[in-house]
Amino acid sequence: MSEREVAERFAALWQALDEDETLIDSVRAALDRRQSRLAPATFVANTFLVEASVYQGSRTEILRLRHRDLGLSYALKTVLSDSAVHADMLRSEAQKHLPLQHQSILRAHTLLRLPDGRPGLLLDWMDGGTLSQRLNGPLSTADTETIAKSLFAGLAAIHAAGLVHADLTPANLLFASADPASLCIADFEIALAGEPAATIRAQSQFAAPETCAGARPDSRSDLYACGCILAALLSRNENAAPWLSNLARRLTEPDPDQRPQSAAAVLAYLAAA
Repeated sequence: MSEREVAERFAALWQALDEDETLIDSVRAALDRRQSRLAPATFVANTFLVEASVYQGSRTEILRLRHRDLGLSYALKTVLSDSAVHADMLRSEAQKHLPLQHQSILRAHTLLRLPDGRPGLLLDWMDGGTLSQRLNGPLSTADTETIAKSLFAGLAAIHAAGLVHADLTPANLLFASADPASLCIADFEIALAGEPAATIRAQSQFAAPETCAGARPDSRSDLYACGCILAALLSRNENAAPWLSNLARRLTEPDPDQRPQSAAAVLAYLAAA
């Protein structure tokens, strides 16, 4: 191709970009992904470019978005189908999650609508992965203590807001960066806010015995899950302090009455230790 032909094609491309603002985002996305062809750009609320689908569950999907003007990344949790029941569940989750403002809780910004009408919960994008991934390698004592403090600080804020998370697992603990202090509690899909007849799926190995037996989870059930998470952290740390092991044991007592009775009490214990 001659230099003249390149110049003519570039001029045509520049004119097209100038006439169609959304085309600029399509070109940028293709360059970011090293694609050889342009894909149609999809926007949410005419502001957020859909860059990728990063997770799909049985009912929900997580999309990575980029603010078209600021260049900032976000996550969007949406439903996979147009089921009214699933949409109502996501709206209920948003109502519980949005008021929570704490550095150790994943920040939720607003509830948006996708072009096809599905609701989407706009969340901070977390670059640091999950605790599940970090448990694949060794952890220092300092990192273990930092993660524990962030976990219980976030849980104390959740309980202070009158919520029970009811699904605390390493997969639902995200990091904004490599810093262990950046841990945030995520996924309030089955969180309880006083629903008298709520039914919980006790399906994880971190579920408290009373929940597995059919009882309604309370704050002590969340503390049991945190005890299991702390035990998992300690299993990756050969030099853990005995008092941390003792705390994990107390938190995982089968009888809820024998556990610490609040996340705030555990935080005070961590500070004193």
